[in-house]
Amino acid sequence: STQLYKLYRQKFAHIFDLIPEEHVLLSSEMGYIKPQKEAFQILFDRYNYKQEECLLIDDGKANVDAAALLGMQVAHFSQTPSPELALVYSRIGFSGGVQGVQKQQPIVEKEG
Repeated sequence: STQLYKLYRQKFAHIFDLIPEEHVLLSSEMGYIKPQKEAFQILFDRYNYKQEECLLIDDGKANVDAAALLGMQVAHFSQTPSPELALVYSRIGFSGGVQGVQKQQPIVEKEG
């Protein structure tokens, strides 16, 4: 929801500041929610992204599994700290606090 997005944007401003506003997709505006494949397809279509170019970091196992089945790179949050999230953060240029993540699929370096 839009209210939840505003709450997360405020709480995790250090992450959201890295994401251009036009790249934030809200399920309440799309008409689909994760893990529906249409929610992910809108991302691919709107920005002309290939699935393997996209990274989903999520605490919902069903969402992570659905994204992985579509060929996306994924990282699943857990409550246990792990070095995998530090690696994900370092690759997106974020140096903030680290919570746990269970890496589901390797993150592929984009050539070029």
